[in-house]
Amino acid sequence: MAFQDTGCNPHSACQHAHEPSDVTGAIDKNSSGTLSAGSAITSTYSIDSTGLGLLPAGCSIAGGTCQDVFFIVWPSKAVLLETASGKKNPNLQVSDK
Repeated sequence: MAFQDTGCNPHSACQHAHEPSDVTGAIDKNSSGTLSAGSAITSTYSIDSTGLGLLPAGCSIAGGTCQDVFFIVWPSKAVLLETASGKKNPNLQVSDK
């Protein structure tokens, strides 16, 4: 997955875009041993004032409407946690640009 970031120097404070943006890419999934490689994804994301990213843009963690939450940990890398309602075993993922 590719995230647009306004530029982040990991050795100083990061500034993130707070306006909704697009995310596109491909993801490999393993569902009970069945691999789906290179599945296309398209969504929107937003980043709140704490730097927490929300997929889709403007979703609510408390309201259970987010599919994923993430932090950009490097200009080309983000760590995501699946938060979709009904997920019994959410996955922690590392995405590279």
